[in-house]
Amino acid sequence: MSWDWTPDTLAALQRFLTDRGIVSGPLTSKPIGDGHSNLTFLISDGTSHVVVRRPPPPPIPPGANDMLREARLLTALRDTDVPVPTVLATAAAGQVLDVPFYVMSFAHGPVVTTTTPSPLDTVQQRRILGDNLIDTLAALHRVDWRAIGLGDLGRPEGFNARHLSRMRRLIADADGVVPEHFADVDAWLGANTPAESGAALIHCDFRIGNVVLAPDVPGRVAAVLDWELATIGDPLLDVGYFLATVPEPGRSLNPTAELSAAMLEEGYPTRAELADRYRRKTGRDLSNLNWYTTFALWKLAVLYEYSRRRLVDGIGDPYYADPALVESFLAQARRAAGLDCDKTFHDRLVEPTTPDLPAGFFDRFVFNLHPTDAVTPSVLLGFGIYPPKDTADGFVVLSDGTEQRNLRFATTLGETVDGGGPFRFAVTEPNTIWELRLSDNAIGVELDVTWHARTPPWWGRVAVGNATGQETSFDHLFQSGRYAGTLTVDGVTRSVDGWWGQRDRSRGVRTMSGGQGLHIWFQAQFPAFSIGLLLVETRTGERILLEGAVMHESGEVDAVVDVRHALHADANLDLIDGDVLVVTAVGREYLVHADATAGGGFMAGAGYGGHHGISRGADHVEADRYPLDGSVNPRTLDSALTDRLCTFDLDGLAGSGIFEFAFTRSASYTYRPTI
Repeated sequence: MSWDWTPDTLAALQRFLTDRGIVSGPLTSKPIGDGHSNLTFLISDGTSHVVVRRPPPPPIPPGANDMLREARLLTALRDTDVPVPTVLATAAAGQVLDVPFYVMSFAHGPVVTTTTPSPLDTVQQRRILGDNLIDTLAALHRVDWRAIGLGDLGRPEGFNARHLSRMRRLIADADGVVPEHFADVDAWLGANTPAESGAALIHCDFRIGNVVLAPDVPGRVAAVLDWELATIGDPLLDVGYFLATVPEPGRSLNPTAELSAAMLEEGYPTRAELADRYRRKTGRDLSNLNWYTTFALWKLAVLYEYSRRRLVDGIGDPYYADPALVESFLAQARRAAGLDCDKTFHDRLVEPTTPDLPAGFFDRFVFNLHPTDAVTPSVLLGFGIYPPKDTADGFVVLSDGTEQRNLRFATTLGETVDGGGPFRFAVTEPNTIWELRLSDNAIGVELDVTWHARTPPWWGRVAVGNATGQETSFDHLFQSGRYAGTLTVDGVTRSVDGWWGQRDRSRGVRTMSGGQGLHIWFQAQFPAFSIGLLLVETRTGERILLEGAVMHESGEVDAVVDVRHALHADANLDLIDGDVLVVTAVGREYLVHADATAGGGFMAGAGYGGHHGISRGADHVEADRYPLDGSVNPRTLDSALTDRLCTFDLDGLAGSGIFEFAFTRSASYTYRPTI
């Protein structure tokens, strides 16, 4: 920003500070920071140092760059657990300069952006520093803002929707329409705006480059700076924003993440680890964190676009001239919301009348539903269409620990399809919200639920071969979510609000054959992330297929690159327990222990074993039940696949989910652990 002190303004500042006993003698000034918003200067009389903070040159947008408000807030925070500079003096517009400003103490220590300085530049100290950053944010959100006199600083009720609307107005036209390249994220945010998670004093620009670190070990925050945007609002907005500024290995950096590039150095916590530490420190529910991260990225795009337009009008900062800065934020916002996935993996099922689909083409989904503590019952349901065969079919399996109830249904295809038999579904918001309904039927199970995504999806296009040498491909998607609604069994209705469930979407032609030995469909749900993967090996232990990812509520999706295992099954080939080691693209390892004693479903009851995609005419429904006393097992059914409801343990972190598992029943197969 093109403003600096002149001899006259510096002399006026000297008189102002001398009169208040803050300095004595002639002053020097030095700009601090990147200067793209408010301007900050280090002022020295040769002995002591203070900091002066002032707004950019006029014109200043209404309500922006309020220096006296910022000084009031810092003063209120002085005796809290949040480290802030001490406000030494304030000046109104016209008192010294043509704009208001305040003077604060100088915090000695580094401001980190691209590299971490000594002695903080060790793996251990970077970890300590990263943890202290999120701990400082948690401390801010614990402040009793009413007790320190900030009760009038903001309106927390309806904050999320109001903040979204306010940001939208900065770039919308006279009719309230946002530019086309903003529209998809804007619509997603509007359709999925959560109720406020709480009310707290929030910073709204918290990142590593906006704090001063203590110069010595252990790594810690000495002072939090740049409070110009602070207000009373939803604390998860701060968390989402902070995580949006943390760079991810192997991904392009948005402009704000470039100012935090040091956090790519070894030792700093990942986004997922920071989110999990905040959750443990505060006890807050982070199931909607993905919305807040998306909003933060979209908001940054809005602010950069607004600043770019000001430059076009001749009053802005040249830093914002490049429209690619805006697009970098929008691209990451789309990824965080799962919108980039929907442009390549269309979440709705294909139209049955789509021409030129290859023989063997299918498009289907599977959802699982279970309590977070792996207590039965568990429900598996799926549905698929097979347009070349003019058929659709699906299933519902409920296991309660003593009995498995199976419902299978099929129908012919019309021009569109929304289910079959007693089952209906709707994709309310792709990759975000699905509605699932199961009405009265022969197994006494009814369902009326909404599935909400809690992580972004992973998807990939997978090529598979078979014994004939022919290669086919299909698209595959994993995503974790939570349910709201009810489950009714034999007329008794219970709430499933908060129950976990991962969904699986697949589309294409999949013709794996040729001596499969081991099949693992692993869906491990933990409080802040989910592991979803599919592994298939031959009878000799060679890998046929591996795909999936670790999907975090923070928005991070880390692809799986290797899986090793040590599994234990009983004499009937049913899973008892085992360990699965998951290695991701960024080098993380997750050693998960699975306990399958909670029970689960035999997938033969769902029609697995070669019974899907077979025309059975319109409105075909069949039902049966399996006793879970050992008389029905993988050796006696059409398919050896079992979907076991498991408890998982990851270094003491408890989780639950579905572990689909099968050993081949071939006598020539010997299982070979790889851990």
